[in-house]
Amino acid sequence: MGSQQQTNTAELTPNREKFIGWMVIGWVVAGAIGIVLSWAFGDSLIGDAMGWVIGGTIGGLVTGYALTLIKAPVQGKQVTVLALGWAINLAFFEAIVGALGETLNMALSWPLGWAIAGAIGGWVTGYALTLQQSHLQKKQLALMILGITMGWAIGGTIAGAMGDALSWTIGWAIVGATHGGMLLWCFNPPKFNFRA
Repeated sequence: MGSQQQTNTAELTPNREKFIGWMVIGWVVAGAIGIVLSWAFGDSLIGDAMGWVIGGTIGGLVTGYALTLIKAPVQGKQVTVLALGWAINLAFFEAIVGALGETLNMALSWPLGWAIAGAIGGWVTGYALTLQQSHLQKKQLALMILGITMGWAIGGTIAGAMGDALSWTIGWAIVGATHGGMLLWCFNPPKFNFRA
C-alpha cells in the first residue's frame, strides 16, 4: 500500500452491525405492514396504496434512524424527506407491479416493478442525503442508486418466485441489507474515493 494511510473502518462506521440489523429488520417490518395493510384496506388500487404508504413511511423512518447509528450527518429535514419520499414511492409500488403484470409475465413484472421502486427510492435516499452539506460525490450517489435498485430487483425476484411469507421475508431482508450496505459504502469516503 506504500504511502496510503491505513484507515480503521470501525472508526468510520461505528455501530455498523446495529445499523445493518435495523435496516434489514426495518424493511422486513415495512414490507410486512405494507402487505397486511394493503389487504386490510381492500384489494383495490386505493387500498393497496394506503397500505404501502404506511409501509414506505416506516421504511423511510427506519432508514433515517439507522443513519444516526453510524454517525451520518442526518437531520430532521432529511428524515422527513426519506419518510415522505418512500411513502409516495411505495404508494405507486403495487400499481407499477400490477401494470407490469398485465403486460409481462410474473417472472419479469416482479423484478422489474421492484427495480423501478428501488431506483426511485434510491434517488429519494440520495436526494435526502444531499440536502445538507455532504461529502458524497455524484458518482457515489449514482452507484448507491444502482446498488439499491439491484437489491430491490433481487428482492422482488425472490418474493415473486414463490409468493409465500418466507420468500417475502427473504426479499424484504435483501432490500434492507443492500440498502444498508450501499449507505455504509457511501459513508466510508477514505476507502472509496473517486477521481474524475
